[in-house]
Amino acid sequence: MVNNRNILVNWILCCIFLRTAWGSSKYEIDEFNLKYYNLTLDKELSLVNKNEDNVLLPFNITRVPGTKESLFIQSYIQKYYNNTMENDWDLEIDQFEASGYNFTNIVYTLNPDAKRFVVLSAHYDSKLEPKGFIGGMDSAAPCAILLYVSRFIDQVYSQDKLNIDGEMGVKIVFFDGEEAFKEWSDTDSLYGSRHLAKKWAQEGVIEQIETFVLLDLIGSEGNHTIPTYYRKGHKQYRLLNDIEDAFLQTVYGEQTKKHKELNKRERGFLSMNQLLIDDDHAPFWRQGVPVLHLIPNPFPPVWHTIDDDFHHLDQGNINKWAILMCEYLQTRMAFPNE
Repeated sequence: MVNNRNILVNWILCCIFLRTAWGSSKYEIDEFNLKYYNLTLDKELSLVNKNEDNVLLPFNITRVPGTKESLFIQSYIQKYYNNTMENDWDLEIDQFEASGYNFTNIVYTLNPDAKRFVVLSAHYDSKLEPKGFIGGMDSAAPCAILLYVSRFIDQVYSQDKLNIDGEMGVKIVFFDGEEAFKEWSDTDSLYGSRHLAKKWAQEGVIEQIETFVLLDLIGSEGNHTIPTYYRKGHKQYRLLNDIEDAFLQTVYGEQTKKHKELNKRERGFLSMNQLLIDDDHAPFWRQGVPVLHLIPNPFPPVWHTIDDDFHHLDQGNINKWAILMCEYLQTRMAFPNE
């Protein structure tokens, strides 16, 4: 199975690089890419297929900071990178205490000596209330998608390193403590992202971030719209929009009924050019980092209710965002000016 997958990845890379090198103005998802997704999505991101490769179902638990369930998820994420990746991913554990709780941010970096980084992020904690809150879209599914994307780019990096820009690296961030414990405020929310942004500013990492991508409220049922929010991230939004257009022409597009979530022509929020939704991107945005905030507006109706569970996730939407983020990250790693 491993050998077949490596052969397939080689074909994927050849087709993508040739397509881009020829200067195609329209993004295309090659049939070999789709074969890769066909081989892996049903096992690794399935809502029903219980197997040892499934990275989604382990998140179907509460994940309040400092609890045994949170510790389980922390251990699971680290075991996944230790046991699955072919390359050495640099691990950064950012532990701290605040408001009587213990928090742990987990950061994995591919090509840590790079001069620039694309950051993909989501928060893995869940709300304290209502009791038993799972947070399927907020943000179990986004975290599982990050694991899937990590394995994809890890294999790309192994099989065709010569076609990867050596000055570009990727950081995958799992934030702890995004949710408020009582009432959302500047001090009761975003514990992990506030701490990491301050730490990275002191260490000079902030200046190396080329794009900060945050996934939140991704994977739920229903038709949603994700607008473009920030001027500095709009170029990346346009790229992702083109990838979505290509996705909708594939068999996976049928799973989402070809619903278009992105719209690069709708620029109402760009004219405001201000922080619109307080989320884990906010501490980085305030420091001038280009942000691509992938969150529906308006929020899905199950937001912060007990119904935000795995029964209200949508397989087609999860598959969609896994594919979009794989294609996006590979393009950014190979062609950072795209």
